[in-house]
Amino acid sequence: EYLNNIKIVDEGLKEIVSTLKDFYGSDGKTAFIFTADHGMTDWGSHGAGHPLETCTPFVTWGAGIKYPQKVLAQKFDDTYL
Repeated sequence: EYLNNIKIVDEGLKEIVSTLKDFYGSDGKTAFIFTADHGMTDWGSHGAGHPLETCTPFVTWGAGIKYPQKVLAQKFDDTYL
C-alpha cells in the first residue's frame, strides 16, 4: 500500500511539474519547492516524537538553487509552545 501511495504522489508531482513547465517554459526564473506533512501513525497520532515520525521532506530545485546539499544534522526550533 505504501509503495502504491508513493507511485500516486510521484505521478501527481510529475503532472504538476509538466503543467508548470508548459506554462512557464524554460524561463530560468521558476523554482520548485516540494514539502509534505509527515502524516500520522497507524494508531491515529503524530507519534512519540521520533525523527522518523516528525521529519518532513523539503526539496527545492530550479532558479536560485545553487547546488544539491544533504542535511546531515537536524535543527529543532520549537518556539510555538
